[in-house]
Amino acid sequence: SVNVPSRVGELPVVEIGPSAFWRCSEVTGIEIPDGMLRVGEWAFFGCAGLTNVHLPQSVTNVADGAFAGCAHLAWFSVDSSNPSYEAADGVLLAKGGGEFVQCPGSRAGAYAVPATVTNIRASAFAGCEGLTSVWIPPSVIAMGADPFASCYNLAAFEVDPSNPMYASMEGVLYSEDSHVLVRYPPGKSGPCVLPDSVADVADFAFSCCTGLSQITLGNAVTNIGASAFVNCQNLNTVTLGSGVARIGAFAFVACPNLRELYIAGNAPSFDGSIYGTLTTTTVYRLSESTGWDAPSWYGYMMSHSALWVPRISDDGLGLQSGRFGFQM
Repeated sequence: SVNVPSRVGELPVVEIGPSAFWRCSEVTGIEIPDGMLRVGEWAFFGCAGLTNVHLPQSVTNVADGAFAGCAHLAWFSVDSSNPSYEAADGVLLAKGGGEFVQCPGSRAGAYAVPATVTNIRASAFAGCEGLTSVWIPPSVIAMGADPFASCYNLAAFEVDPSNPMYASMEGVLYSEDSHVLVRYPPGKSGPCVLPDSVADVADFAFSCCTGLSQITLGNAVTNIGASAFVNCQNLNTVTLGSGVARIGAFAFVACPNLRELYIAGNAPSFDGSIYGTLTTTTVYRLSESTGWDAPSWYGYMMSHSALWVPRISDDGLGLQSGRFGFQM
């Protein structure tokens, strides 16, 4: 157990800095003194031995991810006179219950977000590997960046039908109009074909989907968000429809088995360096497509590209072995 000092010499200690106890697995408890004002980003990230956290009256700023990835963290408690935070059923919430700050990492099974919550903070459920489903009430209208990172067994989202901002279909989280794929459950495995309604794949939408093997995006998709497929360890084939105009930075980082990227349209813009995203992936393009001489693509395409040649098949119209097939 760690007792954070309230003073060092004549100086008060008012903040636990960003990443201060990053992956300190031997930490089983933390005593935060009254007078502490802030717990920084990722301050206790990955502290697997931490089992409980109590916030004193003085702590008024808990940064995103401060207690994420703490696999054995069972509950939060908060001093009743704290003006900024409260705990409900061991979960850390902003005062009044409107903001979901952090779920304890040991929470498992099906979980229902409290009906008071309007905003789910970034990394709020990060590392909750025991969760299998999450129910989102009508009140939730906003979510921070990647709140469900590394929830490897989370297989389904369920959204109350009266929610004005979000919807779920087959366990996948979408915007209410189904135009944005917000989050694919990390515990869902196998191939995925996006509905024709989807135009935008959100940032981090497929992050940590280690069971995802193939993904097909329809022609309506125009944007792939930053880090959209980060850490999809078993993703081997990606097919992009003709409408994709932008691929966000780090979209395919940490996808070591991604061997084939098929692009049915012209070269999309690529945020950042393609070499930081694709390494051994072969990019297949149609002969009539253009834009591959753009600086973001040219060098990579010189050694990692091939023509995507349509082939005749007896199996009917559809994508087959990474190429279009059609019946004659």
